[in-house]
Amino acid sequence: NSNLTIKDMSSSNLHKSLIQKRQLSMPPRPKKASSSQHSSAPSSAMPAPHHRRHTTSSSLSSEKLTSLFSETLPTTNDDGNEQKCPDWSDYFDERGMLENKWRYYISHPTRAKRNTTEHSIDNQTEIKSNQDTLGSNKPTGSTCIDPFTTSTATTSTPTIRPRQHVLVLLHGGGLTSLSWALFVKAFRTIHPAAPVSKHVQIVALDLRDHGQSFDSDNLSMDHFTADVDHILHSLYRDEWKNTSFVLCGHSLGGAIAVHTAHKLQHKCSAVIVLDVVEGTALQALPFMKQVIANRPQKFRNLPDAITWCLSNVTQSVESAHISFPSQLIKDPNHGFYSWRTDLAKSSKYWHEWYQSLSDKFLRVPAPKLLILANKDRLDKALTIGEMQGKFQLKVVYASGHYVHEDNPAQCASSVAQFMSRFLRIGSHNTP
Repeated sequence: NSNLTIKDMSSSNLHKSLIQKRQLSMPPRPKKASSSQHSSAPSSAMPAPHHRRHTTSSSLSSEKLTSLFSETLPTTNDDGNEQKCPDWSDYFDERGMLENKWRYYISHPTRAKRNTTEHSIDNQTEIKSNQDTLGSNKPTGSTCIDPFTTSTATTSTPTIRPRQHVLVLLHGGGLTSLSWALFVKAFRTIHPAAPVSKHVQIVALDLRDHGQSFDSDNLSMDHFTADVDHILHSLYRDEWKNTSFVLCGHSLGGAIAVHTAHKLQHKCSAVIVLDVVEGTALQALPFMKQVIANRPQKFRNLPDAITWCLSNVTQSVESAHISFPSQLIKDPNHGFYSWRTDLAKSSKYWHEWYQSLSDKFLRVPAPKLLILANKDRLDKALTIGEMQGKFQLKVVYASGHYVHEDNPAQCASSVAQFMSRFLRIGSHNTP
């Protein structure tokens, strides 16, 4: 303002007027909820209370979300029943239950003729409906067909066998395989991933006591690693000699990927870790019980849960719709939703999950990629290792701890370029 004097500018008047002008131009700030209802920390996919950038979606009410995203947001139909979120079949080609214990999802190298099926590996042969009961995330009865068959009850197609490389996706603590849904979609569709996409099969696993896999009180790293090793041997037993695995994990899943790489040895062709570092994880452990306690213990309905998810977990509306409901279970009597996985009971394993993780990561003989939301999260060992060229580092900015949900396109592109470069996937001599 040209009418302002030097005296006015040197006083606090100018500062106050600017603040008032800014407040008038800004939308009203939402009321702050009590700590018993909401938490500003992420939903503990790893023991680290990373601060995240809130988006405008955090101020949206359930009603506004319903009007803005009516095609996908769960609402109530004419019968008073809740409609479903986006289905798993929008992202994967098939899913199954292994030995009635572990849920897994598969995306085949080619999606030209999609024919989603659901099956399980047991002692019987039958194909079930691919429809799922909303909120029912506990394991159910299972049937059996070949894990690489894409047939239905009325038609059958040739068996699709795994290619040379299988990308194994391992989710973080409290999450499920569906947290990778947008990553898989991006990996299959974005241009940089196209050559790799033609030669890579993707399998995503629900860890024990997560998602639709079996309940367990033992969440030790040895059991997680043994589970992954057993699942891969079971799914790819007929092609084991010709198959190698790229282990890709987020947070806790990243730690499991590193430990499993040492168990698989030469069968592991690469390791990819998303946003987990030993130093920052161990430093955060003393605060994690409070972080978990501050989360809502239950939600009235899925719109309320998704609203909270968009404020505290991921910036992606689509990912919140497909991933977050799978992390909850619905009370059959009262209708509210609560957490599928009780992270607090796993606290005795937290230190074991991340102890010596950096050293184990650096000692993996296969090519390694570390994807972080912020380079400042590197600890000393990884900082030195990165300068020595022991692994490739990729920073995905403008995202929180859930980098593969906040920015799936950039994560998928980074993984595809890494696999093309170090594994020569997509080259003319790739099987």
